[in-house]
Amino acid sequence: MNCTICLDAGIVHPRQANGRPDFSQTVPCRACQTPDRVAHSLNISGMDSTFDTIKPAKGIEEALKYSKQIATLKTTWKLMLIYGINGNGKTLLLEAIAIELWKRGIFSRVQTFPDFMGQLKNTFERSKDDPTFNETIERVCNMPYLLMDDVGQADSYTDFSKRQLERIMLARYRQELFTVMTTNKDLTELPDMVRSRFSDTEKARLVHNAAEDYRPKKRVK
Repeated sequence: MNCTICLDAGIVHPRQANGRPDFSQTVPCRACQTPDRVAHSLNISGMDSTFDTIKPAKGIEEALKYSKQIATLKTTWKLMLIYGINGNGKTLLLEAIAIELWKRGIFSRVQTFPDFMGQLKNTFERSKDDPTFNETIERVCNMPYLLMDDVGQADSYTDFSKRQLERIMLARYRQELFTVMTTNKDLTELPDMVRSRFSDTEKARLVHNAAEDYRPKKRVK
């Protein structure tokens, strides 16, 4: 046996606020996990996706500034929505936040809105021993840290999904829980309740990433 913390399992149960293990979840063992395995657990492209590696392209400055601020965990506001076109670095900012949280001892996996909606819909067909719909959405409503990418992406933006987004946002806003979301939707396409909560400057920030899609430029030799 090499690791006395996880007994070479590679994972441990996180601690709850009362100091007791939360046996419903597992996180990477900090004592023995490799960077690649941590990145996989965080659902990010790699542990080099830090703020230092994000090029300060024109238009991304404000989103980069506020992302760095919220990642310090010292801001009085705890909720942020980054919006902008596809491919302009919103996901990179979310990954950089996840890495900063990890460095500060906090595990927060980046999840996409389409994947989460798929999990919710799967609960309709699960056995009685699997997590129910309410248990699945309540977990996201109440988890201490939430990083949600691609709100409204693909075919995930239905009336049903909008209602779940409102439910999540209302719960997290009331509790002032750390929440960062990204979307390529125009603000007018978001539910009024969601937009108004993110517009509350005492509790949140609504940040426009005005950078262009950098991906076509990356392919140019």
